[in-house]
Amino acid sequence: MLKSTKYNTILYFLSILAFIMGFIIVIPLVLAFIYQEGNSIYQAFYYTIIISLITGTILKLPEELK
Repeated sequence: MLKSTKYNTILYFLSILAFIMGFIIVIPLVLAFIYQEGNSIYQAFYYTIIISLITGTILKLPEELK
């Protein structure tokens, strides 16, 4: 991380915002996948988002939980 406390705080809030935005994007994709609506490109986008979220979660885990 950066040495400045101000920039660390900004990055912390940006990471929370990105996490929330991930859910805002994923919820409609999940519903479309469950009800089999949308075309295959839409479902491929769904898989990409899910894999990205899982990878990001694993990389963000503390060392004790890995």
